[in-house]
Amino acid sequence: SNYLTKNVNKIFKNNIIYVDKFINEDKYIQKRIIEHVLSTLYIDDLYKVNDNNVNEIIKMICSKKPNQVVLLPNNHVLTKEYDKVYIDKNKVSNNIINNELYYEDDMCIIKEVDKNNDKSNYTIRLNTKELSLPLKFRYRKNGDKMTIKNSKGTRKIKDIFIDLKLPTSLRNTTPLLVDNNNEVIWIVGYKKSKYDKDIKGKYNLILNCEKK
Repeated sequence: SNYLTKNVNKIFKNNIIYVDKFINEDKYIQKRIIEHVLSTLYIDDLYKVNDNNVNEIIKMICSKKPNQVVLLPNNHVLTKEYDKVYIDKNKVSNNIINNELYYEDDMCIIKEVDKNNDKSNYTIRLNTKELSLPLKFRYRKNGDKMTIKNSKGTRKIKDIFIDLKLPTSLRNTTPLLVDNNNEVIWIVGYKKSKYDKDIKGKYNLILNCEKK
């Protein structure tokens, strides 16, 4: 409808949804706007998104929480920062390039390397025989846990982030390396799990995070 076209352009422009304008619309219009946004993202494969995705996005936009992330099919990301929702600002890459693990966002590039002497939390050495493959990078989800290297028992990622005093926006956009059982192997840049090997240990995969 004409009303919709006129208003969509005020609420959604340059890949940003303006929260204060969006929440003033009625539910029907909100739904239409999100469907429009998704149709621009999924030009050829709109069938991959459904009403649940639409409702989750509307819920995020209307929620009182200032910083949130919604992950969508095909690795599309909606990142809410206060009064704006960015489409694909911190796009999670497809994780595999040339058959190698890979991740890139505004802050860093993570890729496989042959060797390095870095002992910091920006490099992890793994023996993939001990892990449930495939590995992938993603952002945090409720219930994520990890056994930190040289410590006993698992801890919630949420609590680790609180200890690290990370702001919410960083907690939501810090890449995690997870295995096929959703066990967290590495909080990139911050903590390594019990699976990390020392330089002289036995490993067949080294991942390094390079800051931009």
